[in-house]
Amino acid sequence: MRKPSSAILNGSARAGSAVLALALALACLSCYRYHAMRIEHRADAALLFTGEDTKPGRGRAADEKISRSVYATKRFADVRSSSPVALINRKGIEHAFEGRFNEARNLFLEAIKEDDSMAAAYNNLGIIYEVFGRKEESFAMYSKACLLEQDNDHFKKNLHNPDAGKD
Repeated sequence: MRKPSSAILNGSARAGSAVLALALALACLSCYRYHAMRIEHRADAALLFTGEDTKPGRGRAADEKISRSVYATKRFADVRSSSPVALINRKGIEHAFEGRFNEARNLFLEAIKEDDSMAAAYNNLGIIYEVFGRKEESFAMYSKACLLEQDNDHFKKNLHNPDAGKD
């Protein structure tokens, strides 16, 4: 029986590690379930009317303010695991969908404290901060999630807010 050369062994080892790397990357893509939440952003916009509408007693005043809504769809990341940190993150998502945003925030902060490399918790905390109107903190959390998982398109979409203004 002929002994395989080291070049053949090295080549098959490289091919095996490439396959393993690809399998891990695909597994990571499926390690989340995403839950969409529509967030409303309100901004006051001045209405400027011309002509007869601005005369006293007729219609709205020229400097009247109205509230204009812009919507964005954000995606919570639910880790497909039964680890204690994943369960904390999942409970935070449940609280968020129940409208209990303070409790959700506390749970996401707890998940980050337990595992500071959990990108999903940073992403989810970013959504909560956005709900509270805390733009800088929201951006920081989305950015951290994107740094931890640079190939996650859902985290990138939350960061870049592509849905704003579509509704």
